[in-house]
Amino acid sequence: MSEIERYGNFIRDRPTPARPFRRRAYRETGGPVIGRVTAAQTELVSVVMVARDALSLTADALASIYAHTHRSFEAEDLHQLASRLQAAHGNVTYLRNERDIGYAHACNQGLAAARGEYLAIMHNDVVVTPGWLSRQLALMALDPSVGLAGPAFNACASDQSVGMRTYRDVDQLLAFAEPWAVNHANELAITMPLSGICLVMKRQVVSRIGGLDPRFGSAIHTDDDCCIRAFRAGYRLAIAFDAFVHHHGAGTWKLLGMDHRRRAAADSWRVFCQKWGLPADAKVRPAARELAARPFDPARDRIPLVPEDVGAPTGGLLTHLRSSLPAPAAGAR
Repeated sequence: MSEIERYGNFIRDRPTPARPFRRRAYRETGGPVIGRVTAAQTELVSVVMVARDALSLTADALASIYAHTHRSFEAEDLHQLASRLQAAHGNVTYLRNERDIGYAHACNQGLAAARGEYLAIMHNDVVVTPGWLSRQLALMALDPSVGLAGPAFNACASDQSVGMRTYRDVDQLLAFAEPWAVNHANELAITMPLSGICLVMKRQVVSRIGGLDPRFGSAIHTDDDCCIRAFRAGYRLAIAFDAFVHHHGAGTWKLLGMDHRRRAAADSWRVFCQKWGLPADAKVRPAARELAARPFDPARDRIPLVPEDVGAPTGGLLTHLRSSLPAPAAGAR
């Protein structure tokens, strides 16, 4: 990773997908900018989380979201988890499919049901830390051309991986995250693609490009495909390095068996290559950056959202969480 470069205003720099990854700081203090940042913090945010089994991971992920977006809850089992969240907060929409319809289709169900001006797709094996959402919203508010943002992760297959950590387990996460946020305050990178582990988007992005491509049977490479289409549509993608999210890594896959994950990864890569006309030995990030530079074609690049099951052979479990920042007054939705 290249050394940090600091700018008074990151809007001056307009990298293309082919340019090297660069990390810098954003600093703006003008009145209109502060107004945009403040407004973003009060917009409704819809968090879409797809889960298949793995109740303990899902409960931990949602608990961290409530804890660090001014809300908290307790959960015991799957049915109590949904009902208790709804009873405690009144901002949960619980969508259940009787069969596994695939990750992309399930995400699209949640996106179709979402009402927020900002939409976040999250895996269920994450634990968020303070500022995980507000710092991503602030980054997107600084420059209207940034339509998608993601945090730093302890480990992932993208530029968002910090490649190091000083905590051994989740119990030590907050002690790590607080100084991390201070030491990396306002740092960002304009890059391509972003990871779908935690991907925050403006609603206008989904209105323009639609949802995830259901041709991908798993979550693997659905994020790369989404980022390609978003960049083609004119939106930049940015990492907020002062927002940190812990990713357990393949949490659900470990319950299903790693062999199954390898097969799913191979299948998704085959679909990705067939869709974009790539050789099987292509490298995903260079290929994604090259593909993103091509013109946007709505007929090809827009994936309509499917609000409900339309005959897919299988189904899954999706939890759609709506939360407003700052926390609403008692009794407010």
